[in-house]
Amino acid sequence: MVLGGRALPERFDGVVVLLAPSLLAGLVVVQTLQGDDGIALDARVAGLAAAAVALFLRAPLLVVLASAAGVAAAARALGAA
Repeated sequence: MVLGGRALPERFDGVVVLLAPSLLAGLVVVQTLQGDDGIALDARVAGLAAAAVALFLRAPLLVVLASAAGVAAAARALGAA
């Protein structure tokens, strides 16, 4: 729509491919660290760290999600106790 049906130049192909993952990563970081008074280091950060470790170890997506949810839930439970 912006280009009126014209194709992008070849040099922009690499940038366009990386736009969606970089925007998603930025959204995840902002939503994870956003607090009422600035940066919040809480259970969300622990869950995100667990997901990063699972991804680094090349775990399947369900294992990544389960580990992130489990670590975040455990951190919240320990924080509330």
